[in-house]
Amino acid sequence: MHFEMLQLDTMQAAKELPEVGLDPYYFILHVSIDNSHSGHAAMSLECVVEYIPKITEIEGKEATHTAWRRIQAGYVFSEWLGSEEFVCTGDPTFGPIPITDTADTGEANSITENANSMPCSCGCQGAKLV
Repeated sequence: MHFEMLQLDTMQAAKELPEVGLDPYYFILHVSIDNSHSGHAAMSLECVVEYIPKITEIEGKEATHTAWRRIQAGYVFSEWLGSEEFVCTGDPTFGPIPITDTADTGEANSITENANSMPCSCGCQGAKLV
């Protein structure tokens, strides 16, 4: 999911490349492609929202918690991949985000609502980019 999210450096490139005379079109497209409402980020979130209840139904709660931990680990790994600042200490105080019976839809909706309320600074003023 992290890999598909719109990143700050994409927004910066879209804004700063024209300042040095370079075409920002690739990065402007990715502002649209990776958006949290209907782009790759939304698709990856939807996959998780559909996957977790299926695991619960087919394999049970224990398998669901294992699957959720794997999703979390993948997100963290993607977020810190290539970073020299991240050091895994194995500290158990940073445990998993728990899944409750309502989390599979409630948390996803909350994530989507927060992401959709973020202002866009790409200068497109709501125009479709593709």
